[in-house]
Amino acid sequence: QLLEERFEALQTIAQVQLVQDGTPAEVKAWFEQLVEQGSSFTGGLSLISTDGMLILLSGYPLDEPPIDLSDRDYVRAVLTTGRPAFGDAIIGRRSGDPLLTFAVPVLADTGAMVAILAGTIRLDLPEGGIAQIGASSPDAIIVDASGQLVLDRGVVTAPVRATDTFRSYLEGASRA
Repeated sequence: QLLEERFEALQTIAQVQLVQDGTPAEVKAWFEQLVEQGSSFTGGLSLISTDGMLILLSGYPLDEPPIDLSDRDYVRAVLTTGRPAFGDAIIGRRSGDPLLTFAVPVLADTGAMVAILAGTIRLDLPEGGIAQIGASSPDAIIVDASGQLVLDRGVVTAPVRATDTFRSYLEGASRA
């Protein structure tokens, strides 16, 4: 449910005409209003070009040097499939925070992809969702698709690679 809600919110935002064809300054100002009003994307909202370059990120100046996000799994997935995707847990290049990013295509009226809209949750904040799982399930362990440990016995960690022994155990348990 946590994932579905995030994707639904992003898809709604991506359908707004301003996001599809507004100037970066206009879009950024609106994104910042959404975040200030209590958006569940505690790490902010961003717009990414179809070549993987960051166009804007709420909470950061527009004139900062561009960041190439074309190597991020969620960017590659949206560009390849044209469908929503979420990434592995990461440490943000700009913020240094542990993050989980959800992304959806931004489509023009013609159906062509014009950008990627990404919403990020900070894994270390109670409002992020993952921390809520940790608070309600003190024995919970979450490992992302690339094998990184994100939640360890109820404590949100900076993403670290789970040991091979632990990953083998999880793979065996999922088959049972």
